[in-house]
Amino acid sequence: MIRPFQKILEPDDRFRAFVRFDDQTPMTLEDHYESMAPLELRATVPKSVSMMFDRARAAYLYAWFAYELTTLAQYQACATVEVVLREKLEARYQGKSFKHLNGCLEKAIADGDLSAFRLRPGERIYTLDDLNALKDLLVHVRNLVAHGSEMVAMPTQALIVLEPCARLIDHCYGCRLP
Repeated sequence: MIRPFQKILEPDDRFRAFVRFDDQTPMTLEDHYESMAPLELRATVPKSVSMMFDRARAAYLYAWFAYELTTLAQYQACATVEVVLREKLEARYQGKSFKHLNGCLEKAIADGDLSAFRLRPGERIYTLDDLNALKDLLVHVRNLVAHGSEMVAMPTQALIVLEPCARLIDHCYGCRLP
């Protein structure tokens, strides 16, 4: 819902329900901004891809003022992963097209492109089951938004989608986490 002009720079009321874990004080815009730290892409990612993913980051950030933008942030993150995988796969398989996120992820997993994927440094490498669960999550979220849904993601839910998308993009451009 569009709020009155006088209130557009105030936090969305739904953010008042969130508190910091450490001291149970109300979450601030700075806290929300800092929660995006894991969403930074590595320098190896092409600028055009970083710009696409930055749309997801911006939607997540500005959800502070319009909560529903968390859902758009998820969609844009998934769309960026889809574009990256499609370009990589179509370059490898000349003349073949990969039109959907599900197909792109399935082929990348089958080809072993994500065999050394991990979400954070020092964490274990994703197993085939982990990769398939991640594929199912990303495809589900992408399809919910793309095909129309009343779903509104909480910020923590959005991060559960955005962070793996960021790491998948990094992974596709040669940034393997130790």
